[in-house]
Parts: sequence; structure tokens; C-alpha cells
Amino acid sequence: MPEDRRFARLVGCAQSTALQILKRSAMVIQTEYRDTDPEISTTLFTEVFFRRSGESPAQQHPSAEQSAVNQHLAEDAENKQSDNDESNSEEANLTADEVMSDTEREVYAHITFEPIQLDDLLEKLPHLDIGRILASLTTLEVAGLVQSLPGGIYLRIKTAGSSGSLFTLITDANLQSFRRIKEFIFSLYHGVSRKHLEKYVALFWFFFKREQWKSGELLKLCASIGHISGRQITQSVTPPLMKIPIACLAVPDIFS
Repeated sequence: MPEDRRFARLVGCAQSTALQILKRSAMVIQTEYRDTDPEISTTLFTEVFFRRSGESPAQQHPSAEQSAVNQHLAEDAENKQSDNDESNSEEANLTADEVMSDTEREVYAHITFEPIQLDDLLEKLPHLDIGRILASLTTLEVAGLVQSLPGGIYLRIKTAGSSGSLFTLITDANLQSFRRIKEFIFSLYHGVSRKHLEKYVALFWFFFKREQWKSGELLKLCASIGHISGRQITQSVTPPLMKIPIACLAVPDIFS
């Protein structure tokens, strides 16, 4: 049973009301994040996107919302890169492109400053077999154009003057922590929408660090923040790079 339904039974209200209370609480909890907390790409949480929102593309799986965000970011990165190319030396810019094979150039075109998983590359390039794609990725890595991350994730390497989103702190241990967060979301909410992902990560942080919250502290915080309207909840959208409490980068095995 989803946690919002359990909460509704516990307090004796409609499930929709319980869900609004949880989202409001999450938005309050987010105000406790620190300026030094890192940002991570929501791409890492695509597996939990099983609920639709106003941002979800029509007649598509809820995870298509992330694909739409990635597409927008890719187009934005290409436009910014084009502007940078015009301002830099044409010879220097052509050097990397000239040494690429047609396959490497095609693979590189689908890799942006936002992380992309190997499975997504295979879907985008169905006419290329996995061997050719992996060989191209290896060549691009050696050339210093692409970086590989744990979990079969790839992204472009920022060069001097290039623009792109900040993507930091991706290690095997951190990816393990993100897996625990996804398990929490699955076990309690049976999936969420990308639009509201950051709220559920905030609820996880509250659960994970619950012993550090004194009795009544969340209630006092809610009172200090004031009323959060339904419109504020509806209009809030998780950004492509989501701030996450640094404690969430070192989550123990809480589900074992």
C-alpha cells in the first residue's frame, strides 16, 4: 500500500489530501538544505518515474518526461557549444572532428553534458551494434572528449570555455546510495513523477536523518514557513540538476 494511502487512513482524510500534506511537508524540509549541498542529474532516478504529471508527454510512459528534459538540455548544450565554436579558433575546433570516424561522430553527437546511459545510446542508435558503440566510446574517452561513469553512464567532458550543467560526486558508493533512495521511493510510494522527484528525496532525507529531528521540530518549521498553496505545489518542477543533501551521498544499507 502506498505511503500516502497509509497516511490518509492514519489521519482520517482523503488520499489526495494526504498527498498534498506530504508534498507541503517535503517543500518545507527542502528549506533546510545547505548552499553547499551538491546537485545531481535526475537522469539517475529515471527507473522510479511511474506516475504522470502535468509535465509528462501525452500518451507516453511517465519516464518520457525525463527524455523530454534531456532533449531540451541537449539542444541547449548544442546551441551554447555552437556559440563557443564561433568564438574559438576554427582550426582547433575542427581537429577533434576531423580525426573522428563517421561512427564516432554519430555516437558523440548523442552525448551531451547531461549523463546518458549506454542502454539509451543503444536505443538512439539502433542501426549500430553494441560493439561499434563501445569501441567509439573508448576512442572518445582516450581523446578526452567523453567521460565514463560507474553504471554505464557517459557524458561530455567540459573543455575550456564550454558550457554545461554541473555534474559532480558520482562514485560507486554514491550510486549505491542513489539506489537505496530509489528503493525507498518504490517501497513507500510505488514510483513518482519526475516533476515531484525532489520532494520525495526530501522525504527520504527526513526519514534517513529522523533521529536528528527533535520532537515537534518539523511542525515548528512548517509554522515558520507559512502557508504553501496548492498552486505553489503544482507549479514547482524538479530541475534537471536537483539539489540533494550531502548526507544522501553516504546512505547505509537500510533495506537489508
